[in-house]
Amino acid sequence: AGFGGKCDLYSEADGGFVVDIKTKEFTDPDKVGAYDENLMQLAAYRVGLGVPTARCANVFVSRNVPGLVVVKEWPLEQVETGWAMFMHLLSFWQLKNDHR
Repeated sequence: AGFGGKCDLYSEADGGFVVDIKTKEFTDPDKVGAYDENLMQLAAYRVGLGVPTARCANVFVSRNVPGLVVVKEWPLEQVETGWAMFMHLLSFWQLKNDHR
């Protein structure tokens, strides 16, 4: 596939799920932002792990407030877009680095 990574948690049960845990500084759970990079990483994990229809989520753990955790599950449509974005960036990287 031309890429790799290390997933924090995944399962093939019930259609599968892929979870990536991120620590970041935040105190307000309503203002935790997730980024395209998070989405693309999860989309690539699910393909690489062989669970291409898995649900995807980030778990954000606050560095500021002990015990404060926010779960962001990505809608399927966004995960599919994230996969397309990842593939375009992978192609760019492979061309730039003469990695075929």
